[in-house]
Amino acid sequence: MRSLLIKWTLPVCVLSYAFGCLSLTAYLSLHPLQPVEPEFSFTPFHSAIFNPKPYTSSALPDFAAITDVKEKKAAFFNYLRPAIEYNNQKARDQHNALQSWRMQLRAQKVLDPLTRLGLSQLATRYRLKPSLNTEQQIDALLLRIDELPPSMVLAQAAMESAWGTSRFARQANNLFGQWCFSSGCGIVPLQRTSGDTHEVKLFASVGSAVEAYYLNINTHAAYQSVRNIRAESRAQGTSLKGALMVAGLEKYSGRGMHYVEELRSMIRTNRLE
Repeated sequence: MRSLLIKWTLPVCVLSYAFGCLSLTAYLSLHPLQPVEPEFSFTPFHSAIFNPKPYTSSALPDFAAITDVKEKKAAFFNYLRPAIEYNNQKARDQHNALQSWRMQLRAQKVLDPLTRLGLSQLATRYRLKPSLNTEQQIDALLLRIDELPPSMVLAQAAMESAWGTSRFARQANNLFGQWCFSSGCGIVPLQRTSGDTHEVKLFASVGSAVEAYYLNINTHAAYQSVRNIRAESRAQGTSLKGALMVAGLEKYSGRGMHYVEELRSMIRTNRLE
């Protein structure tokens, strides 16, 4: 009797399990699971998050006086890393606040007047199209207000400033070769082409230069590819890689893809990631 019971119990269990799997599959095909978005407590717009002062940096050291190449590189990277982390933390805080605004709207709740005003200011600062509605503005800002991989920032700063020793780095705190277009806004390049009006922008501090660089990369249409690569990494849940994101910096230099490969070599050679 016992052997007969065992003989029939196993097939019944297997059939029941198979039927349960088929039923679950059929149910999920009719009622697909919705992706669960992370929860964010609502963070209203306020100056502490969205209008912080630039990183307070010390004066640019005399890197040219450091004769040992390895020591000079380490000193340059160590000098710049705190400003990069400061701007990345600011981007994280602002990105999370924007996420909470989006969750607020999706919960059919209105944004308070101060937050709506802040959103309008951000839309102007990050050059969004005026035709976007509130939720579209937030979605567009989430693609623009985000971190940059330190390896990319360090590599560009080192290359553009000759490890902090260039004329523009020393006289204008400009580590990224950023331009401006009003007379007296910066330093006139010695080899500027006749008819050109650009100058290399003068910054009050290196911290201000780093902040302007972040805004440039996160705003300018020429670097849309950088932001697209970052968004794809976010969607896949992978960490941001400078060697990958520099592919979007082809238009940063007239050297095009050669410039991109130089940045990748800089990242690889100096083991920045």
